[in-house]
Order: sequence, then structure tokens, then C-alpha cells
Amino acid sequence: LDMSQYRNLFGTTRVPKRGRDEFVSVPTSRHIVVMRNSHMYCVDVQQSNGLPTDPDQLYSTLTAIASNPSPPPPHPVSILTGTDRDTWADARSELMAADPQNALALEKVESALFIVCLDDRESADTYEVHNYGMNRWFDKSVQLIVNGKAEMAISFDLSCMYTQTVISFMDRIFSYTNRYPYIPPSYATNLLPLEKLEFYLTNSLKDTVEKAQCKAEQKFRVFSCETVQYLGIGKRFVKDKNLSPNSFTQLALQMAYHHQQGVLGPTILPCSTAAFLHGRTEWARPGTMAAKDCIEAFQPSSGASLAEKRQLVRRAVSHFSQLYREGMMGQGFDRHLYALKSLAEEEGDTPALFRDPAYSKINHFVFYPSTISSEALSFGVFG
Repeated sequence: LDMSQYRNLFGTTRVPKRGRDEFVSVPTSRHIVVMRNSHMYCVDVQQSNGLPTDPDQLYSTLTAIASNPSPPPPHPVSILTGTDRDTWADARSELMAADPQNALALEKVESALFIVCLDDRESADTYEVHNYGMNRWFDKSVQLIVNGKAEMAISFDLSCMYTQTVISFMDRIFSYTNRYPYIPPSYATNLLPLEKLEFYLTNSLKDTVEKAQCKAEQKFRVFSCETVQYLGIGKRFVKDKNLSPNSFTQLALQMAYHHQQGVLGPTILPCSTAAFLHGRTEWARPGTMAAKDCIEAFQPSSGASLAEKRQLVRRAVSHFSQLYREGMMGQGFDRHLYALKSLAEEEGDTPALFRDPAYSKINHFVFYPSTISSEALSFGVFG
């Protein structure tokens, strides 16, 4: 499988540019940035010889940062990473020109291995991910978010790496912390070298930050997430029936949506194309005619027998499993059509196929489900 995306896991940042952002990766980075109440601290976690820094010292350093009672700054620059990209691109240029110290601070943040966000909140929910834009730096490829109960979330940039890359990272963290769950209090009181990153803002920049704070508040207020854990049927039960748990779940979602709305739910499901060099994803579409036939057979008026329903479930699940496998092998159509459309638009001409209302309709989705198999996760959110 293609491993090229792993180089974007550490030391990578999306730098805002007008029109199109730019990814910057620093493979020689040795530091992380720790955020606490939107204050930012640079901490070296790797020695010059390549070995990690002393765990006791790192523990003491993180404890000292977490214990800092300083309130959030009145104009946190980090809030700009959650606003629209052109506004942030302009503000970043103005920020670097305002004071040489700003450029140095930005370089420290953008070259960091990753961000560690230390929060006070003691409940694990979707607030963990966004925090209304506070105490976050959304440009970083990876942010480790730890709340007051030592529960952890990971926020990552899907555009620079596929989900499975981050899942592998999370699984390693989960495995290691299960084997070594506790770091005893350090006998040494020496902290690691610690640098607080300061930004100096003009009145214009302060005004931009205030507007970004208002937009973030409005945007995240309408974001919500509910989780459901169903223990009646699990992966093992479905596998014992020689069916794909993933495809079975997609059929169940379609059936539930049809029960509520009377139609199939327009859905795409990403499938990995990592079998190819630099492969990312293709889309698979669970809303098939086989799924429609199966769902209609479950309607009270259908008169279908139990044996017929079982056969239709198996056919619908098997059919989507085949589509999913074909997508993984580059036999889907969505990415190819998207590439052709993008190339045509660059030439200034959009063929009639892409102007057809049917093309717009098949690209309007209600569901974007994704199966993430990991013991380390309680739930995941795409947005």
C-alpha cells in the first residue's frame, strides 16, 4: 500500500494563500506547540541526537503549562485559522509585516511536529473538536486535544492525508498508553526549555480577530452531533452470516432513511485507493437498485416472505461490497469525472455533461458515512 501520506503526519501545516492554500512540511522539526487558554508554548521533544526528551521532564513541563491560570488573550491569533481562508491569508501577511517577532512565532507554530491542546472541559463531546475556535490551530495536520479528565481527541486535516494514516497513529498511542498508563511524579523539578510565543497586533488585526471570533461563534453554534451505540448486532454477528459488516451497515442506514423519508438517501462512502501510488480515495454509492428492491420488500404491504427478504438482503449487501472493491481498484467513476470537470474548467469550457441538472443532483448528498475500525475510538466526525 502507498505510504506517502505518512510524511504529512508530523511537521506539516496548511499555509493560507489567496485562492489556494499551500502545504509546508518540515521533516527536521524537533518541537511541539502546546496550547493552553489560546496561549502558545514551544517545547522541544527531541534531543539533537534524535532521542526523545526525558519523559519526567516532559510530564513536569506539561503539568506546569496546564496549571498556568492565565486567562485567554483578548485577541487570540489562533481564531483566524478557523475563518475563511482568504481573510486568514490577508491577515497572516499583515501579521508578518507588523512585527518581526510575529514571523518567528508563526514559523515555530507552522513547523511544529503537532499541536497539543490542553482544555479544562471534563466531558467528551463535539465541543472537544472545535471549542468555538479557541485554543486550536486548525492549520496543523494534527492536533492532540486533551480535556480535564485526560480524555483525548484528535483533530486532523483530511486534505493532506487519508483517515487511515491518522488511525494508525491513534492505534499506536492507544496501545502504548495501555501498556504504560502512568508516569510517576518526577523526582526532578527541571522543566524542558519552554518558549512562550507572543504576537503583536495592529488595531486592524485586532479588528479582524474580533470579527473572526463572532463568525466562529455563529458557525459552531449550529454544529451538533449525537452518538448512538447499538449492541444488538455487532461485526461478529454479521461476519458469521458471511456478509460484510460495512456493507450491511450501509444498507441499514438506507433502510432507516427510507423509513423516515420514503426515498433512498443520496450517499457516498469513501474507499481507499492506497493500492496505487499516491492513491487517496474513490467514492462508492450504497443507494443501489439492489438496496431499493430490498428496502421495498421490507415494507408492510410488500407481501415478501422471510426467505425472500433474506435473499434480497444478501444480494444488496453483496452488490455494494462488489462496488466497494471495484472502487478500491480504481474502477469507480466519481474521481475520474471530477478530474475531467476540473481540467475542463481550467480550459474555460465546461462540457454539457457537467452542466446537466442530473450531474448536480447525483453530487448532492445526505449521508457521508465512513467505517473506522479502531478500538481507540469512541466516535469520529467529518466536517
